Amino acid sequence: MTTDPDPNPNSNQVDLPHATSTAALQRTLRSLARRCDGIQLMWPLPSHIDSVAAYNTVPAALDVDGAHFVGHGQLRAGRQDTGGVSAGVDTGVRVPVTPESVLQLLAQGGVDLASSHVVVIGRSRIVGAPLAHALLAADATVSVAHRHTPSLEALCRSADVVISCAGVPGLIKGGWIRPGGAVVNVGITYCEQSNSLQPDLEADLEAFRHARFVASAPGGVGPLSLALLFRNVADAAERRSSEYAAGADSQTPQVDQAALDAFLQEHPHWSIGHAAELPPQVSQTAAAADGSVVPPVRSLVRTLKFETHGDATALLGSAGEIGDRLDHHIAHSAIEHRCTHGVQLTVHAYTTSTGEVTAHDLELCRQIEAQL
Repeated sequence: MTTDPDPNPNSNQVDLPHATSTAALQRTLRSLARRCDGIQLMWPLPSHIDSVAAYNTVPAALDVDGAHFVGHGQLRAGRQDTGGVSAGVDTGVRVPVTPESVLQLLAQGGVDLASSHVVVIGRSRIVGAPLAHALLAADATVSVAHRHTPSLEALCRSADVVISCAGVPGLIKGGWIRPGGAVVNVGITYCEQSNSLQPDLEADLEAFRHARFVASAPGGVGPLSLALLFRNVADAAERRSSEYAAGADSQTPQVDQAALDAFLQEHPHWSIGHAAELPPQVSQTAAAADGSVVPPVRSLVRTLKFETHGDATALLGSAGEIGDRLDHHIAHSAIEHRCTHGVQLTVHAYTTSTGEVTAHDLELCRQIEAQL
């Protein structure tokens, strides 16, 4: 998805053959990341695709569907007002839109999650698993059921809230919901015979009359999820256009030490090189007469190994495109041919107008790392 001065977002669907390899899918995602404001990779992926690798290829800032949510440990002490999702450190990682819509619907229905036993049926990466994590962050007592769970009916009868993400038509019966309880349907299944979408709840919603709150599907979760998806696209586009709209200059301060430490912890392949430790071709960078180029005091350093020069230059090309977008580029790079040991690429990121590492360098390195 992309946005431009036109207030209406442009949405492009990219369809790949079923036989597409993980590597080919990752190349497509990296290409899209250079020209889109948001990416939604549809689930489920074919069984031969490494889904973790594929989803992790989408930069967190462009992940409008929230697939990074569980893996980035977003659930920390402290909660937001909507749905009990942890505020934590703002890394741009979003709650998946379907779980967030469930939390908002329950909040609007007056359901107090902090005092509730919630049963989540289904454990997919996109819905069930992140929904369970978000509910735990809201201080709910959470049980996750799946196809191997025994006595599902008894488990549902014990719950204050039942949320079905199973995709099994008619799975949840009205008699399984306790009086005054709540039930939310997420899973839907296309029935070819009736040419209709069928919910996980039994067809006659009168069977749920005794429940305090019922949200079935189609409707309910779906329309709100779509609205949240486009909100995320707009948010991603705004962040992209405002946070790094202009490159660093001589007035840009060096990065805060806490932010630098957090970056190095998150990306352990990067390190800090101080002036005395840097190779001469970097540390002895000639200062420009007008002061626009300053020899580095310190630099973010990353060394990578490739099989061929082509692979190394391809990454440099991607890094250049990222730099063009951010108006901030790698300060120095070196390719070394090492015969049977392949090719070594070393990159140095620092702000040439200050000789220091700035927030612009951290963002540049984050986006380069997302290409690997």
